[in-house]
Amino acid sequence: MKVLTRSRMLMTALLLPIAWAGCGSATSGSSGTGGSSSTGGSGPGTGGSSTGGSSATGGSSTGGSSATGGKGGSSATGGVIGTGGSSTGGAGGHGTGGSATGGSGTGGSGTGGTVATTDENVLERNKNQSRDGFFIQPKITKTMAMAMAVDTNFNTAAAFTSSVSMGSNVAASPVYLDAPSGGGLFFMPTLGGDVIARKEDGTAAWSVSIGAPATGNIGCQSFGGTAGPLGILSTPAIDASTKTIYVAGIVGGASGVTNQIASAIDITTGMVKSGWPVKVDTAASFDPTIHNQRGALSLLNGILYVPYGGFVGDCGTYHGRVVAISTTSPSMTGQWATGDNGGAIWATGGMASDGTSIFAATSNYVPLQTAPPTHTDSEEVVRITGMGTKADYYYPANDWSNYDKTDGDLGATNPVLVTVPGATPSKLVVIIAKGGKGYLLDASSLHGSSTMGGGEKATFTIASGGMSVYGAPAAYQTAMGTYVVMSSSSAAGCPGGGSGKQMVAVKISASPLGAQVAWCAADASPTNPIVTTSDGMNDAVVWFSNNSKLMGVDGDTGATVYTSSTACAGSVPRWSSPIAVKGRIILGGNGHLCAWGVPGTLSQAPTARAKAKRHKRTIAIAALPPRG
Repeated sequence: MKVLTRSRMLMTALLLPIAWAGCGSATSGSSGTGGSSSTGGSGPGTGGSSTGGSSATGGSSTGGSSATGGKGGSSATGGVIGTGGSSTGGAGGHGTGGSATGGSGTGGSGTGGTVATTDENVLERNKNQSRDGFFIQPKITKTMAMAMAVDTNFNTAAAFTSSVSMGSNVAASPVYLDAPSGGGLFFMPTLGGDVIARKEDGTAAWSVSIGAPATGNIGCQSFGGTAGPLGILSTPAIDASTKTIYVAGIVGGASGVTNQIASAIDITTGMVKSGWPVKVDTAASFDPTIHNQRGALSLLNGILYVPYGGFVGDCGTYHGRVVAISTTSPSMTGQWATGDNGGAIWATGGMASDGTSIFAATSNYVPLQTAPPTHTDSEEVVRITGMGTKADYYYPANDWSNYDKTDGDLGATNPVLVTVPGATPSKLVVIIAKGGKGYLLDASSLHGSSTMGGGEKATFTIASGGMSVYGAPAAYQTAMGTYVVMSSSSAAGCPGGGSGKQMVAVKISASPLGAQVAWCAADASPTNPIVTTSDGMNDAVVWFSNNSKLMGVDGDTGATVYTSSTACAGSVPRWSSPIAVKGRIILGGNGHLCAWGVPGTLSQAPTARAKAKRHKRTIAIAALPPRG
């Protein structure tokens, strides 16, 4: 690995001609929807809530400029990020109920625990270990959201490039670690294998490469292979207490994949920590050329969880698996793997957690479009504890075989944990299959009393079938009820008859427990949503990228609150989600971070008066006599 500083980075508008490592389609860039059926994929994300801490200034080193705009220069340390510590507030939710304590590097507002409104950290995909995509942003009321504006200065500064062809393209969502006095950092991994760190104004802090990405001979050659580069596809996880960002990805070259690795990077220096990277394929004894890492990483109680699937086309005898790595002793690893071939764990949102265990969803059996005579581990939600123990499971008894035969992946989306006040059970796991059928499960007993599959508490439908639903849902509560919201390319059940590409909100009723579509909002892109409220319940706005423009809709009605007139210059990839930080919504695009903010939150260029004062001061200093 090598560390590099980029003093000037240019944006690349290249789109990504990549056959995604997941069950489903192979498309490029930001908005493609479908393609051939298949499974695979991988990747996860979590982290803890930091309480701040002292910030060190740290010099920014410029380094030598690279003629290609790529990897030149020496390492810049940048400012130290806030300290934090292990967070409180369990995975459980933004409703009422007791707050659970999360492990080091986890926590945040899940469905059921109390939420700290001052926590601006985004330490994992969809902010919270419940994977609910729920953000408390006091500055973003519905009224203020209507006045959202593009953050021009941030967007100008936040471009980045790579010396690897198309290496600045991205597949993950950004994460963020807060620090005092505006010293927080945004992090964006790239397909070129770089982790990009940007300051709150968008300017460069540091960049580090995990190694050369695979650029050729990748994936299932009978399906035409997968276009490179493939470096980092998944959203990282941050441990705020140790100021460490954990990433996983592929290293290789023109001849293909060499290793699947996981690495730990010191946020204060941009340097790789001792004992890392870990060659995960070696530690877990699997073939790195037929396994792919796509889903977001999870960090729980000192263990990094990394999920794996296959490539488009499901070639080879791969097994969906979750590899567990001790963050304090990275040579200590464990894993859970599917008992039959396939069963990819590849949804971009990774896995959910309740603060004590991890919930992962598997996909179809291999060979593609076949099913075994009896169920083993395909089309399943599995609870994993410790270093890789399968502690509980659920599979849809009436649907799993058909999902296997039609590539109907239960694992096309990640599980989400929600709490529904007044419901029995009140703590639920929500999972939505690729064709749009959703299931409500008892989070404390996934399959209940059933021993042969089944046990779901209720079902719902948000699509008319086919390959319609991918990625990471979001969940939230308002005075009107509890909602789960997700994008669908063939929406069904929309009030008023909406169909096609829609953002679909499902409202969960408590008694009797059930769910039905509440509203739909047109969405031309297959990206994923998040939700902001001003205090945990009020001013709910659902945010998503629509053709790389920012869209905000009312969380109770779906009515448009905000539509940007400008698009993210870097083109936002499919299945990614924005984040909300300090009154701004930030998107990760190819070669670019992009931001919009409510009035008073935009990063400001120096005013003319401030420039004049600095100019006068410079002239005055220059006029002083030289010192002897």
